[in-house]
Amino acid sequence: MPKKGKLLLIIGLIILLVLELGFAFGYFGFYRPYRDAKNTMPKDGTMMLVQDTSGSLTLSWPEGFRQDRYLVQFLQNDTVIQEVWTQSEQLVLPELPKSELLTIRVLSARGYRTPFAKEEQIRMGTESLSAEITMQAPAVSDLAATADPQAGTVNFTYTLTPQSRSNVYYLDNSGEWTLLDTLDQAQMTLSLGDGSQFSIPHTGEELTFAFDAYRVYPGLIYYGAAFEQISVVREDLLTRDLNLECTDLGDQVFLLTWAETKGDYYQVQRYRQDTASWETLQRVEVNQERSYTTDMLSGFSAYHYRVVAVGGQVMEDSEFAAVSDVKSVVTGASAKYCTIWPIKDLAVYSDTDKIQSIGTAPGATTFCVLGVKDGMFRIRLGDGYGYIDSNYCLINLPELLGDLCLYDITNSTESLYMAHEFEIPSVTGTVIVGYENVQLYTGEQLVPLLYPTALRLEEAAYAAMEQGYKLKIYDAYRPQEATIALYNQALDLAKQPIPDETYTGKVLDDLPVLTPSEPGSDIPKLTYGELMTDFGRYTMNYFLAAGKSRHNKGIALDLTLTDMVTGEDLSMQTSMHDLSWYSELKRNNDNAKTLAAIMESVGFSGLVSEWWHFNDMEAQNSLTPPYLRSGVCAECWMADDYGWRYRRADGSYVIDCTEQINGVACTFDEYGYLLP
Repeated sequence: MPKKGKLLLIIGLIILLVLELGFAFGYFGFYRPYRDAKNTMPKDGTMMLVQDTSGSLTLSWPEGFRQDRYLVQFLQNDTVIQEVWTQSEQLVLPELPKSELLTIRVLSARGYRTPFAKEEQIRMGTESLSAEITMQAPAVSDLAATADPQAGTVNFTYTLTPQSRSNVYYLDNSGEWTLLDTLDQAQMTLSLGDGSQFSIPHTGEELTFAFDAYRVYPGLIYYGAAFEQISVVREDLLTRDLNLECTDLGDQVFLLTWAETKGDYYQVQRYRQDTASWETLQRVEVNQERSYTTDMLSGFSAYHYRVVAVGGQVMEDSEFAAVSDVKSVVTGASAKYCTIWPIKDLAVYSDTDKIQSIGTAPGATTFCVLGVKDGMFRIRLGDGYGYIDSNYCLINLPELLGDLCLYDITNSTESLYMAHEFEIPSVTGTVIVGYENVQLYTGEQLVPLLYPTALRLEEAAYAAMEQGYKLKIYDAYRPQEATIALYNQALDLAKQPIPDETYTGKVLDDLPVLTPSEPGSDIPKLTYGELMTDFGRYTMNYFLAAGKSRHNKGIALDLTLTDMVTGEDLSMQTSMHDLSWYSELKRNNDNAKTLAAIMESVGFSGLVSEWWHFNDMEAQNSLTPPYLRSGVCAECWMADDYGWRYRRADGSYVIDCTEQINGVACTFDEYGYLLP
């Protein structure tokens, strides 16, 4: 090849090499770094602008593609007023001028280097995120919860800035927030209870909810400050209606129950007439059973109960959160815990079927009724328990009938037996034989009467009250020994002249007028026998039983009427226990006739010689009860709702000591209850 051709070839090769080297330098040194710096933002990405409680704003956005930095620009009227470079996907916004409208734009970028460049070059992304917003932060304020206990709902209300929305969250026990709903309005009603998403919280628990506020712009969501939280407690969802109910459990015991209401705890209260105030009987905590069982109440008395809810959301102008209606109960007759005395020896059975006998209850022995079943009394006999026939038991009227009747057993203190206001020596004003243990140390008295007769007396007492009276009992069961002693002592007086003055000092204008047997002789002295029998028109046993009386069977009563307003006994034709013909029924005044009508209306029959005496002939004919000779005594083991106590003959109880009872050492607490 010619030299010239070779030279041209070499020159061509050199030029080609230079071109290749130039291309490689340009490609790898300039184009490829620029190409590799290509980046962009996600199309239709959404920015988030969040305001914290301090008022600071944090902007965040989705991560771009292949970027290593971002340029955040703030524009007003299309003019960039501030821009910030950042390498993370969020930025705490700088101070910005107040403006109704502001554009926020986020651009992605990536840095690259070329040969001989003194600084890194930046390639901007091909897409950007942009949003036009107002800088008024969305907010929730005035958050409140109003419960409707009747409907079982809670209504949340709050103020929400214009064009904003809110999310509702629930905070569970694990501390996790759960989104419940998204709202356009500033109100939400939530149901609680059975069949609802949320149960009513237990006492001491609460349901916590939170509300936030946000505004949606094209390309950006603007969240207000942190959640506004509010809690709902059980008390919010309760009414103030206690719905107090009273159930008669029998034996003068009542059960009070009530509904759950607002308040921290409950008080069961009873009204006291003496102080005209409510006394608290028991405190019941909100997590306890809402009930109260009364003690055994006294017979024929009125009791008034209420329940109040204390603390918590109290009512306006009240010290309580809720107050129930007043429940009033009027007790009737109940034999439980009453004192009884069998009128004869009675078989004690293991049950009311009377199949198995476990012993005998001696007549005139004192027992305490532990219960009534199928017409039989349950008693304690030694260390065992069994049933005896209630029809043959005397029962203590004040315990059975309470205040339904009045009682004044004068035979146990100062007897009223007189012969038309004239004293009967050794009888008038004394304690009659057989009544020594009737008056108790408290002033109360034992008033025994056969149980069926006592129930009939209850009817008579109600009939008397309907007319404005109370029955006042002056004598009921009378031991036969007293009947015999009274007759004998009165009989001894038959020929004895009456004193010059009456025992009571009363001046009488109805005494017989005696004349001398012969002219000029002395006027004879009127004797007890003549005064009592109307000069032999009647015999002495017309006024006093010679040896046996229905009083000895516990089926007879001596009583009168007391005015319920004045408290005074009604005036009859004679005083009580006037042993003379002046007391006979045919001389009855209107008051005595009223008494007789009341007693006869329920089946009692009178005694022609005594306006105050009435018999229960139904008990006499159907039961044929025997005569009982001896007087009664209070001494026995007595039970109540709290345990056993030992009562002495005078009615006092053994307390705070150890004492031998029937040969057994028994220890009693300060209230007199037997310790285990």
